[in-house]
Amino acid sequence: MHMDQDNIQKKLAQALQQQLKAETISLRQSSRDNVVFQMRTTDFGKFIARVSLTRSLAEAKSEALFITHLAQHSSVPVAQPLQVVIVVVGGSELPVTLFPFVPHDSSPVLTQSLATQAGSLLAQIHTASSDFLAQHSFQSPRSLTADFESFRTRFEADQSHPTNLSEIIAAIQWAENFVLSQPETNKPLIIHNDYRPNNVLCSDGEVAAIIDFDWSVETEFWQKDVAQAALEWSMPDGQAESNMALFEAMIKGYCDKAAIEMPDLRDWIRFTAVTDAIHYWLHSRQSGDTSALQSYMYDNYLYFSDGYASRLHRK
Repeated sequence: MHMDQDNIQKKLAQALQQQLKAETISLRQSSRDNVVFQMRTTDFGKFIARVSLTRSLAEAKSEALFITHLAQHSSVPVAQPLQVVIVVVGGSELPVTLFPFVPHDSSPVLTQSLATQAGSLLAQIHTASSDFLAQHSFQSPRSLTADFESFRTRFEADQSHPTNLSEIIAAIQWAENFVLSQPETNKPLIIHNDYRPNNVLCSDGEVAAIIDFDWSVETEFWQKDVAQAALEWSMPDGQAESNMALFEAMIKGYCDKAAIEMPDLRDWIRFTAVTDAIHYWLHSRQSGDTSALQSYMYDNYLYFSDGYASRLHRK
């Protein structure tokens, strides 16, 4: 779709309002992957419409089926999809998933109790996903390491690649070798892959709903999800040091519920931080931007790789 973001948003709003006969519609969020609206209709009342800009209808339906499975066969609170439809904008057919509006706190205080609860729910998502995969296939365009090869291809053709390229390549090689060194379990599951506080809606100190499964991936490496959750909850964008109380609460919640230990947690955090940094460089940067090594994701990688000394050296 060859339109700028503002035009995409306007065209989508017009098309959705006409197609769904919306009484009201307002933009909530927009990114490279999705445009999210809050709407109200006679049929659904107040609801959320998430337009996928980069996924197919089959992938959107697969995600909706998995969320429905969680709603019906687990105690994980989710916003069960109402419907998946198609909207046509600029000659492109885009999948739109309709979700019920979930009342929640706009700026919840992240407590140890909340982090423990979120960790426990993540373990339940993984358990339920194994049951789901025994009955259904899961369609997702993502994988844990796909961006690494894309990065190599792109920097070879793009002269505006980041400075200190050898440092990034070394980090990628470490991450690839780390995954290859992991024992095969042959027990695939679905990881959320974006389990940050913004995707765990809370109300009065309790989790109200887990949302945004559009980054989910089928993999045997559940550790990546736990590591990313601990990282995002304890060390969000711009925070110089990890809040270890939240970090440990998230891990404890997961491991207690799953009855499992995670001795290589730090390396999994390094892995998820470098994969996020590479994804950022590939998909979020402007032409000529060399900021991958200045992103908070890469800072997190260094924080858990070499500690404070490396971070101070870079500054």
